[in-house]
Amino acid sequence: MRQRVVQDPLRIDHPYWVDEPHFDLEAHLQGRRLGPDPDVHDVRRLFGEFLGERLPADRPLWQGLVVDGIRLADDPRPATAFMLKLHHAMMDGASGAGLSERIFSATPGDGPPLPVPRPAPDPLPSAASLTWRAARQRATDPLRMARLVSHALTRPRGEERSAGTAPSTTARAPARAPRCPLNVRISSRREFDSVEVPAAVLAKLRESSGATVNDLILTLCGGGLRQYLLQRGQLPVTSLQTLAPMSLHTGDEDGRPSNRISVIRCGLATDIDDPQKRLASIQAATARGKGRRGRGERRLVQDLGRLLPAVPTQLAVRAYGVLSPHVGPLTNLVISSVRLSDAPLYMGPGSVVGFEGSGPLVDGLGLLIAAFGYRGGLTLSVTVAA
Repeated sequence: MRQRVVQDPLRIDHPYWVDEPHFDLEAHLQGRRLGPDPDVHDVRRLFGEFLGERLPADRPLWQGLVVDGIRLADDPRPATAFMLKLHHAMMDGASGAGLSERIFSATPGDGPPLPVPRPAPDPLPSAASLTWRAARQRATDPLRMARLVSHALTRPRGEERSAGTAPSTTARAPARAPRCPLNVRISSRREFDSVEVPAAVLAKLRESSGATVNDLILTLCGGGLRQYLLQRGQLPVTSLQTLAPMSLHTGDEDGRPSNRISVIRCGLATDIDDPQKRLASIQAATARGKGRRGRGERRLVQDLGRLLPAVPTQLAVRAYGVLSPHVGPLTNLVISSVRLSDAPLYMGPGSVVGFEGSGPLVDGLGLLIAAFGYRGGLTLSVTVAA
């Protein structure tokens, strides 16, 4: 969080993280008041505006807001909202969950001790050194690509299918998702809201269905989207498709927050009215997707991401956003799930009531649903491009 992004002048490699020699905490943390007697709806409205503000690229890519004096419906004591916005290049959901362990504590008190002062940061690299580093990195790409292809060709087919997972006989997801009002060009405006599933309700759903929390999340989202689009006469005949990020963390990292994710793509069964049948369809789809994501394939995904040239990748993403409303989207939305602590957490003397959050939206994908598990309950946070 003391590092910024720099790019080589010729833009032949991906950007690099380097120390920010003039890091200033005051430029990243601010206080904000919302007028007399604000409630959670006012906070969520502010958070939507906060999401739409671009992060300055000449400093570390994060920003924090502290909002005091909030009124909660079930508690007469004033509450405080802590908003933390980080660029997705810094870390994924799993790393973000790990970061929460450093921000919050398991017992009330003064919070974790302040970190030991770091050594003086290195100066920003020169244009010449960045160009040399990028050229040296790209010079090794042919060898790395050859190894990648060799591993892909020699890996036995299906060697890493999960034990006990048989090939699914259900229909595979179509190559493209149906056209839908969610897949449009986006602006910088964001609207944000959340809904809570209490711990008792979630436990009853799990007990009665025998399903995982992730499959229940997809089923709930599919049912809600079906009702929303049906009421507006815009429900596609075929099911909406979602991308669900999946962590590629192996547990052998150096402890630094990072961004190591792949995605599985599955249908939300929005063409099925019966909730139990919808859940069964989603369970089959997610089992099939996870069965294809063994350790070897995870390594392939990571290596391929490093080898793809930066500029063509950026252009491809922008081209997809422009063309998706006309040629049909590959997916309709993103649903991300992060499990936090089952035990209460504290920030200083105050207890953490709940977590809400968001993620990046891009052209062609104007809806993201982020699910946060905390103290046995579940919060579904919805972000749309307004």
